[in-house]
Amino acid sequence: MKAYISKLKTGQKFDLSDDETTENTEAVDDKIVESEEAMRNIMEKLIVLGKSKNEMKIERDEFEKIRQEALQKAGISSSMGGQLNADEDSISLVNISDDPSISNCLVYILQKGDNRLGTDPENKFVIKGLGVAEKHAVLTNSDGKHLFIKPLDSESFRVLINGEQIHEKTELHVKILVKNL
Repeated sequence: MKAYISKLKTGQKFDLSDDETTENTEAVDDKIVESEEAMRNIMEKLIVLGKSKNEMKIERDEFEKIRQEALQKAGISSSMGGQLNADEDSISLVNISDDPSISNCLVYILQKGDNRLGTDPENKFVIKGLGVAEKHAVLTNSDGKHLFIKPLDSESFRVLINGEQIHEKTELHVKILVKNL
């Protein structure tokens, strides 16, 4: 075919014999078959990729549903911007540190009622570390305005408020923030 095109460009007459024509036709047919196979392979990959995208979307939707249920169970809702919002009767504890890179990194949402903390996985808040008992303390949110802490084993494990150890149920001062929406 190339030879034919080059002869045409130069103005020469080109006469194909039957053998050359058959060879060229077979070569073109081979290229067409090869192209069709490549196209089929590409289409199969696209179909698999399309299924994968659909499967990933289904998995993502299922994960989001589970996430929302877990947040609801914890008394937290999330807005479209990804911001977490607690229920009206919830109190949140936020860590404050001299190091600004870790300050405000931990937020604990305390729902109304008892919120146990310690190393036991059954606790509402699992806290690991030296000097932390399986059932260390109970934080009680009575009404969204009053928060109490009660050590569960003050003889063996310490609970401190502003550096002072407590041995009985003690009220914590709650800072109430009002948001204007």
